[in-house]
Amino acid sequence: MSTGNQPNFTDGQQAPPAFQPKESNTGKWIMGGCGCLFVIILICGGASYWGYTSLFKPILDFTFESMSMAEDHPIVKEKIGDDVTAGPPATTNDGQNLTLRIPVSGENGNGTVVVSATVNDDITITKNEAYLEFKGEQFDLSDDGLNLDIEDVE
Repeated sequence: MSTGNQPNFTDGQQAPPAFQPKESNTGKWIMGGCGCLFVIILICGGASYWGYTSLFKPILDFTFESMSMAEDHPIVKEKIGDDVTAGPPATTNDGQNLTLRIPVSGENGNGTVVVSATVNDDITITKNEAYLEFKGEQFDLSDDGLNLDIEDVE
């Protein structure tokens, strides 16, 4: 006999098993997702590093070498003054031709060091000419034995 909402069990019958919660798969999804994300980051990071070292590093090296030359060259120091400060270069890139215009200033006035180069097919850079523009005149900076040719080093 049953009363109300209680189940009626007769001899030998057992109550059905209590509800067993399913095992959660959340941890597996999180670990799998993190693993995939790590692989994607590794691939993208490797591609970015390769792009930097093979494509941009020679151009950056050439820019830094040119800026150093603009501050340390004897003709620039003679015309601009001993305490030469180089500003950020303006870059013009016309296909394979690269031109840097580096503003320089010192106690004798302001000028611009212009360095033109060619970016070769093998990502090396060859300097074509370098000169200082100061008070309406140009002073050649190429003939003093400074080598600004940058080779792609692996």
